[in-house]
Amino acid sequence: MPQPTPTGPGHAAPGTATTGAFGRDMLFVVGSKLLYLISRLAVPPLVLAHVTLADYGLWTTCFILVSYIGMSASGFAVVYVRYVADYHARQDTAAISRLLSTGIFAMGAFAMLAMTGLWLAMPGLLTLFKVTPAARNTASVLWLGACAVFLLDASVGAFGYVLHGLQRIRNEQQIWICSYLFETVCIVGFLQAGLGVYGLLAAFGLRYAFSIAAAAVLVKRALPGLRLGWRQFDRSCLRIFFGFGTWVQCGGLVGTFLQSVDRVLAGMLIGPAAAAVMELAGKLPSTGASLASSVSMVALPAAARQGALGASHAVLVVYRDAVRITAMLALLMLPPMACLAPLVIAAWLGQRADASALATIMAWVAIGTHLHILSGPASSVFRGLGRISNEYIYHGLRLATLATAVGMLLANGHGQATTALAAALGSAGLVAATAYLAISHRALTGGLAGLPRLYLLPFAAPYLLGLAVMRLAALWPLAPNAGRATALAHLLPIGLLYAALASAASWRWLLTPAERAACLRRLPARQVKNPAASPLPAFAHEAAYQGNPGDKQ
Repeated sequence: MPQPTPTGPGHAAPGTATTGAFGRDMLFVVGSKLLYLISRLAVPPLVLAHVTLADYGLWTTCFILVSYIGMSASGFAVVYVRYVADYHARQDTAAISRLLSTGIFAMGAFAMLAMTGLWLAMPGLLTLFKVTPAARNTASVLWLGACAVFLLDASVGAFGYVLHGLQRIRNEQQIWICSYLFETVCIVGFLQAGLGVYGLLAAFGLRYAFSIAAAAVLVKRALPGLRLGWRQFDRSCLRIFFGFGTWVQCGGLVGTFLQSVDRVLAGMLIGPAAAAVMELAGKLPSTGASLASSVSMVALPAAARQGALGASHAVLVVYRDAVRITAMLALLMLPPMACLAPLVIAAWLGQRADASALATIMAWVAIGTHLHILSGPASSVFRGLGRISNEYIYHGLRLATLATAVGMLLANGHGQATTALAAALGSAGLVAATAYLAISHRALTGGLAGLPRLYLLPFAAPYLLGLAVMRLAALWPLAPNAGRATALAHLLPIGLLYAALASAASWRWLLTPAERAACLRRLPARQVKNPAASPLPAFAHEAAYQGNPGDKQ
């Protein structure tokens, strides 16, 4: 893979620099994402109290455009994280300067072209989305403004990705938390001031202006020798962005397609109503998966750093730690959604004619999503090592099993049944994920030893526990016409019971003795006896290699 010639003091000693905050970073990322999800739930009711549904629809449409533009910038983000981690491990600030300068100028040029194209395409987009003549000026301002803010962040906002690559994960997440809470406060103020839907755009812009400035300040403090400018522009970096970055971007496009293929197939084979049912049934599992998948973003720069140091053992421990933490988070959320799906649907949506179908689909989506999420750490480690081709194996497996499952479904005449389609897609996903996990584990460790303990037990055991809890819930059946409050009253105690049992199992079988001891030291009584104890669990690879003091945050 092309890269700027290292100009720093050279390689650090292999295995001597591991981020001691790795495990704590994982927990911090999950907590910040959970807070974000809670804050986002509060925004729509507030906005709809001051803005018409039509105007709010124009605002939400902005993010359809932003999502497609975002796909074009995804490769740049991974390049920054992977190569900044690599160069920082080599103590090569000059290479980071060249990478960042080249990326900012290249993405800036793309941003200008994209904005010009969007401006020229605006009349067609307004027609495509059937915007009324009276709302066209508002729509144009919102859409152009939101895309301009996003593209500004994609170019000069690269400092956030640099923090990520430096493994200043908590700094990056602290900025993110402050920025979206600041945006929420601005939304409240602007709506109260009568700015209407334009207040949402102003708050969006201020959020990113704050995050860009804050990240730039922290990067400059972390890398005093960083230099930016035309003189730092390096054409060899373009080969990284449009080589490695393009492969990442193409993989992201395939992944995005595969994430939405259930709704696409349901709409094509059955109709729009079936696509809506698939979308609805997948919302809660996707939310739970987003929390568990947060772990993978910490694994990528950690693996890149250890790979640059030649610390192959530390890479393996990063991989195993990331899988364990992902498994712990996933087993707390996805198995109860599958095993208690009828109760979850009744408590969430109330009694519906399609409740049974929704519950069946949710169960299949939760199970398939669970094993899919466990593949994230391996993919992130391979990205960190610069081996992007490995995830294309997964894409190929998913496409092959998907085509086989749908073909068999149609051949058996079940193509018009939404639940049958969900079962076919879920089964295909399980087969593909299982094969990919075996391939990846063997590529990383040199064999299949440890695969059942690392993946099979944390995946399968929670469903045995969930089935036992489901049998217990059946002793207290829900009345046919029960409301959402009654369903919630049934769900809460049984859900809490599952959470307690799953947490106890995780404590016993997923946490290491050192991690359990560190957790116990957080108890108030223990803290009094041993005030010098570590404030948060140390993870296995922290004991394997002592981190540099400068890496502590």
